[in-house]
Amino acid sequence: MIGKSSSRLLQRQHSAGAYATTFRTLGNAATTQVIAAFDNGAGSPVLVVPTEITVFADMTAALAAVAAHVRLTRASAVSAGTVITKTLTDTAMASASQVVVRGATASDGGTATAITATIGTTIRQALLPRMQTAVGYVSQSQGPLYADRSDMDGIVLRAGEALAIQVVAAVGTSNPATNHYLVNLAWEEYQ
Repeated sequence: MIGKSSSRLLQRQHSAGAYATTFRTLGNAATTQVIAAFDNGAGSPVLVVPTEITVFADMTAALAAVAAHVRLTRASAVSAGTVITKTLTDTAMASASQVVVRGATASDGGTATAITATIGTTIRQALLPRMQTAVGYVSQSQGPLYADRSDMDGIVLRAGEALAIQVVAAVGTSNPATNHYLVNLAWEEYQ
């Protein structure tokens, strides 16, 4: 169920609901890394309403530096990466071919397939956990980075609009190449 976005969509017909999840992506030991992108491509016949975006992080190294954070932004010129298979909520419906989810790797923990995007305005961000020492501690961060809420207008992606999910670190050591990230997305499409 979507939030107040529904008032803008009452005149439109629901055409699909879908989910996608990226493969387990390794950190890149750099200060920024796009780990997923969600693109409603040019010429798309639908409006896309993200209903939830969740980032899971498994931190594997002790870190004395400032923790990295995950950021949801508007984006443009999205390309490259690995196109992720969409799973429909109702198999009798069809997702528009222009609606594309991209991940930063083609297999769990595999070689990076970097996503290219021009990063725009920030919508939401959250700090990732940090281990001062790695002795006897398992850190797994989970929770919605974005969830469409009934008390506010939600995000609507029109044709040619996109979102990027990035890991942003103060220093490269805050995003070590041994960290692991998963991104789950859910959305509705309206014609």
